[in-house]
Amino acid sequence: VTACSGLPRLFELYPQGSLWYVAVDRRLVMRLSAMRIRLQLTLTPDVEYSDDDPDWVQYFGMHTTTSGVDFSNSFDHVMLAIPPAALGFDIGVFPHVFVFLFGKFEDLRLHGPVGLRARFFPHISTSYGVPGIKFPVQNLATAHLESLLGWWTTRLNVVYSHAADPTNFADDDGVHDVAAQAAWFFTLERMMADAAVLLADVDAPPILRMQAAFDLLDKADSLLTWRGRSADTAYFRRLLHRDEAVIRLDRAFDHLPVQLRPRFKRWARESYDRFYKDIKTTTMASRRREGGVLVAQNDPGRPVLMSWDEYVSRLMRAARNSSHGLQDMLRAPTANATKPDPRLLLATNSGEVPDSFYEVVAIVFLGLMADPERLCDRTWWQI
Repeated sequence: VTACSGLPRLFELYPQGSLWYVAVDRRLVMRLSAMRIRLQLTLTPDVEYSDDDPDWVQYFGMHTTTSGVDFSNSFDHVMLAIPPAALGFDIGVFPHVFVFLFGKFEDLRLHGPVGLRARFFPHISTSYGVPGIKFPVQNLATAHLESLLGWWTTRLNVVYSHAADPTNFADDDGVHDVAAQAAWFFTLERMMADAAVLLADVDAPPILRMQAAFDLLDKADSLLTWRGRSADTAYFRRLLHRDEAVIRLDRAFDHLPVQLRPRFKRWARESYDRFYKDIKTTTMASRRREGGVLVAQNDPGRPVLMSWDEYVSRLMRAARNSSHGLQDMLRAPTANATKPDPRLLLATNSGEVPDSFYEVVAIVFLGLMADPERLCDRTWWQI
């Protein structure tokens, strides 16, 4: 009632705004609840149901963004799809969702004097500053922005239907693996949470945005790894290979509303180009070549050419690994070591993670969700 009473004023502020209602099927809520309960019973069969001191609060509820009942957070990403702006906001009416679209962009960046807190932000691995909108917005109609909401809803239909169906997580004999089902669902929602943090808090300390971006890529790596295998960072690095990733994202964005496809494809290509240009700027000039960078593998005096795709992806993986400290990374390898010495890679670059990296990661997330069927069956790259 309170929200509805404010609608006239809201439409005065946003005359091109629109209000949408998204219904959530109660079977989805029931199936996700059943999954969490079965997981709890499988792992802790002694769980108590006493009215005096129930254990029900332990049912993995805080490992998800929706807790299986509040799906408003699942629409944050479409509201933030064109950084650093917001297209609207959502209100949960459990489990359903109201979405208000502004009909224009609202800048999420803080303007004016920098607050005292900003003086304490560390400048580690990244500089401070948030660029404006890089998405091609010329002649972008309000109806085009509205079409994103319907498109995103169809993406959510696929991933949540997959997560809630136990037959997707059964072996050849039909035995349901509830732990595998929950693990996939929790990982998906945690990746979505990383994306929301990255896209929403554009003025956060850069070191925190960097961690959110790396966390997102790690979860994407896990979701793309074939079931039964352990993620080994291969997809983390592959998603940062410009030549390969741009082609795959181009195909993924074929699933967008028709009028938005060329804009997202152009945005992806230009974002990867900016990212690679920024990395090139912070790389040793004497080691740079047209086709890549000279990087030594084990002997510092014998550098060999590494392609830009391989260099950038390995450099970002090394930056990710440095989140745990650099003691292991800068330790001299053993005499019989066969893997490349990471110190020789790190030494060729200043270590800066540019702002353009965050935009690339946001595009990767949208590209994964744009083709949800292949994300769900782990064949996203097989096209």
